[in-house]
Parts: sequence; structure tokens; C-alpha cells
Amino acid sequence: MYAGTTIRDGSGRFIGVHQKIDRVARRNMKPILPDWCDFPDIKNILHFEGKNGPDGVKRKSPAVDESWHFINPDDPNDTSTFGDD
Repeated sequence: MYAGTTIRDGSGRFIGVHQKIDRVARRNMKPILPDWCDFPDIKNILHFEGKNGPDGVKRKSPAVDESWHFINPDDPNDTSTFGDD
């Protein structure tokens, strides 16, 4: 994530370690996905970096209804997102 005020409109598209990890992970997953799988392209994945991702939520309304996680990683039945119970 970002450590400071580096979030700008284009910052989530091309810079940073997370963006590189996203690209490498997608490139390595593509050959093993079944043909019927409609996996998002890199443009859609990177859309949720920067202002559109978890850091953006924290920047837009700091400490207001901030989840510790958007999903509960310890609950395999957790399908709610952003407080939709």
C-alpha cells in the first residue's frame, strides 16, 4: 500500500510493487485458467489500485467505518462486501 500522500489519479496504473505483483500474478495465472473462466484483464485489476482501492477508501474518509479487512479471511462463508450483510 502507499505510505504517504502519493495517491493520484494515475498512480495505481503503473508504479509501485503492488502493480508489478498484479501484472506478474495475472501473467502466470492466465495459462492455467480454464477456457470458460472470464478472468479480468489487467486494466480492470489495476482499476482497484490507488484511489479506487483500499487506500482510497482510507483517504476519502479516514477512520470512518473502516473495516480491518473487506472480507473476513478466517470465515470461508464470508461473501459480504463493504458492510453488505
